[in-house]
Amino acid sequence: DIWGWTDTDSNREFAIICLQLGTAFVEITDPYNPVYLGALKTSGDPSLGGTSWRDVKTYNNYALVVSEIPDHGMQIFDLTTLLTA
Repeated sequence: DIWGWTDTDSNREFAIICLQLGTAFVEITDPYNPVYLGALKTSGDPSLGGTSWRDVKTYNNYALVVSEIPDHGMQIFDLTTLLTA
């Protein structure tokens, strides 16, 4: 899954990209010069089964990440931390 978030104060734009073992954050304010900011590692243990997919949605300034990996639960990431990355 790929999702996005825009900081309403600065109008900076970010892509939130679900990967096999985590979620990546890329600033895309200048779409010709994307900036990789880092990744949130998966929660749970992928070796226990389940699927490697994940889904992400945003609510206000938070990214909510879920997966079928056992014991993954829901990861909640404060997107405002990207503003100082």
